[in-house]
Amino acid sequence: MSSPRATAWAAGVAAVVAAMLSVGRILIANPHAMSTLVWAEDGLFPLCTRAHGLWPCLVEPYSGYLLLVPRLVASPVGAFPLDLWPLVTNIAAALLAGALAAVTVVVLRRGGVGAVASALVAIVPVVAPIAGFEAINVTASIYMPLLFLATLAVCFPDPDRFPTTAYAIGAVLVALTIPSSAVLLVVLLVQTMRRRIPRRSAAIVGGVMALALAVQLWAAASAEVQRPLAWSLDALRSWLDGVPVALLSFVPDQVVIAPSGALAAPILAEVGAIGVAFVVVMLAIGIGLGVLRERTLSGIGLAITTGLLLGALPAAAGYANNRYFVIPVLILLATLIIGIDRFVSRGRSWVMVVVGALLIAVCVPSLEASPTRATAVPEWGPMLDAARAQCQGQPDGVVALTFSPSWPFADARFPGVTGNVVGCEVVQQAP
Repeated sequence: MSSPRATAWAAGVAAVVAAMLSVGRILIANPHAMSTLVWAEDGLFPLCTRAHGLWPCLVEPYSGYLLLVPRLVASPVGAFPLDLWPLVTNIAAALLAGALAAVTVVVLRRGGVGAVASALVAIVPVVAPIAGFEAINVTASIYMPLLFLATLAVCFPDPDRFPTTAYAIGAVLVALTIPSSAVLLVVLLVQTMRRRIPRRSAAIVGGVMALALAVQLWAAASAEVQRPLAWSLDALRSWLDGVPVALLSFVPDQVVIAPSGALAAPILAEVGAIGVAFVVVMLAIGIGLGVLRERTLSGIGLAITTGLLLGALPAAAGYANNRYFVIPVLILLATLIIGIDRFVSRGRSWVMVVVGALLIAVCVPSLEASPTRATAVPEWGPMLDAARAQCQGQPDGVVALTFSPSWPFADARFPGVTGNVVGCEVVQQAP
């Protein structure tokens, strides 16, 4: 049983560090971000709640599915004056990152992982270089650390007492936020069959998650603008080729984002078989460890396999955008830390401190967020001033707001209440 005091300290430290790193990586690249930068949907969703209220925005599908957690966060953000949105949106994303880090520590400590290792794993989503390309400090991308946390929660459950209610709430939140969380139902079934999770608890958690996913299915089917799906082996192969490129993100200046949003590394441009071989080997390791009786090693195997599936499935349905490599990379790094902790005596916590120092040494050179993520294009204040000037003399008119990175793009379609075109009365509020 983990020490409550050690768990509280680890959770508190992880929360503070994660929140600071999340927004800090933006500020390293753009010291003026807190007064100039509102990122894409992190501005679009609050704009919806400000113009139309929470409920219409909460239930309307976006890009073909529901995004519950970002929509919930958007409501309090939207209540602030528009002039403060760069500050508020960035702080909201940082606080959410910190909260998820704290929960991650609690989950792993209950699953038998050491305090230092739990804290290190908790900050992986905000310290890994690949998150800095687009996902860092973005409320709309919170499904990534949510899936990361949910995977760890199912793969490393408390062996003595399973918190059914907490898991059920978490299952609903993650399922109503991102449909690919359906993969976790398979992991839940495996853990139940192996008696790692009580059957009654599994039935409750799996049942509410299935209901939430059914709501997601309804949203996908009823959405006016449906998410384009094009399952193909070519798309999957593109993702496989990109896995080693994603891992190269730990090496500074080796990986860039192509215009399509995919990752590219010149050093691997001509080597296509490495990705397939790597994924096959990792799947073999994951399945091999997953069938073991030892709880931690089995959990590591399940997590590796789950992380790969969570990246491969959405990529095979479209194209290998850089976002589809984030979860596999985070899970691989997390399981490496947990694996080291498994073989370190609890009396030698200094070993995990050394591991933490190595993690920092590897990630610090790439902490700066990408120019795409950190550059305010347009800067929020001048854009808002121009919108207000356009509304002068036409209180019943409408105006379009633009968020970083010069978004929405030309092909964006917003048929419902979620859109960047709002009435002038929404933007005419005095600073």
